[in-house]
Amino acid sequence: MTQSQDYSYEFYRSHAREYAEWWDSHTDLLDLKKVGARLLEMVPPGARGLDAGCGPAVKELLRFLHGGYDVLGIDAVEENLKVAEERNPELNGRLSVADISQPLDFHDAYFDFIICTTVIQHISPEAVNTVTLPEFARVLKAGGVLQLTFKNGTGVTTVYDKIYDLDRSFQLYEPEALLDTLGAAGMELVPKEGDSPGGVMYYIDSKGVPTCILLARKVR
Repeated sequence: MTQSQDYSYEFYRSHAREYAEWWDSHTDLLDLKKVGARLLEMVPPGARGLDAGCGPAVKELLRFLHGGYDVLGIDAVEENLKVAEERNPELNGRLSVADISQPLDFHDAYFDFIICTTVIQHISPEAVNTVTLPEFARVLKAGGVLQLTFKNGTGVTTVYDKIYDLDRSFQLYEPEALLDTLGAAGMELVPKEGDSPGGVMYYIDSKGVPTCILLARKVR
């Protein structure tokens, strides 16, 4: 067994194709259908969206694209995007290399929605709170929605990933702290309404790590 510090890009550079193929056989690992349906309720057909840190599998990006939405994907690892385009030619021209720990190369109020799924676990809290989340708010239109999924807790956790025979380390986040940052950037938590998902939603991921999903709307 070897160790992988998951803050580096080397893991995804080395495993992009393997990771994408693994997602193909584990489509039920993270059932975001209800959360995705709630997001669709809040953005109009044809709305422009961003999958921030789309990875090589691009499952969510494809779901929205095939549903008639104008979606783009960005990822910090070029190998991820090469694999994604090879496997999905319809994504040609929709993917670009960008690091969400750095300012985004999009105009203000450019997107109707942003999806960011288990990506900030690879980024330092300083960058997330001073760059990533404020940038998401900047490029969202008024009324725009962020769907953010992240590993829950404090500090850093290291877990054994049996798929790759590696110990991998992840940055953990508390939802309250992230909501404080989002609130300062003009966003607020989307509440649960009836059977529709909302608030902060919790589950345990495939590695046994507590994980959260939240929906936040830009209000100013």
